[in-house]
Amino acid sequence: MSGDPVFNLHYFDSAHVYCGMGDIDQAGAGFLRTVDGGFVWDFENTTIWGEPTAFAFRTIEEGWVPMGIAGLCLKTTDEGITWEQIPVPGQTPVYDISFPDERTGYMVGFKGALFKYNPNVLSVERSNEPTLSFALKQNFPNPFNGTTTITYHISKQSHVKLLIFDILGRLVETLIDNVQSEGEQKIRWDSKNFPSGMYVYRLNADRVMKSGTMILLR
Repeated sequence: MSGDPVFNLHYFDSAHVYCGMGDIDQAGAGFLRTVDGGFVWDFENTTIWGEPTAFAFRTIEEGWVPMGIAGLCLKTTDEGITWEQIPVPGQTPVYDISFPDERTGYMVGFKGALFKYNPNVLSVERSNEPTLSFALKQNFPNPFNGTTTITYHISKQSHVKLLIFDILGRLVETLIDNVQSEGEQKIRWDSKNFPSGMYVYRLNADRVMKSGTMILLR
């Protein structure tokens, strides 16, 4: 079906099957879906960096996918049509997840990490404070040699982290780690003596995370 590794299968029924696939040195996680028992498969690329290493559906509609070294999960509430990025505490790489029932879930990861699903979070009343939203733009220029500029926008004052990872998921530089005011921000990354290759830039603000990829050419 693909040159990329395929990690898992989820059966909604005998005709409706979902596969998670992707490679960390490519554009992002992908999914294969069939609704006719495997005769025809449709491919979807999320452009979200990471490896969808496992599937677990808490309900018929709500599913969770740990994304390996990316340190996040994908969550769907519409059987995989759309996905939301959920940061893992401490950006811990996570590899497997299971829901024995709707109110009990466990996820395991790097160096013995174990996370337990907390159903009480779902019942917290929504506050009247504005929801944090932000946009992370593609770095420019890209590909680049030497320096490149990363632009992003946050909707309210927040503690912001902007991190650079190599393709193996290792943190190579922290560009921002402080409180910033709302509005558009720009920062230039000087690649210094870093080797050519693909890098991931990740923006964290409160509980929201976005990432992009960039290519350094020497």
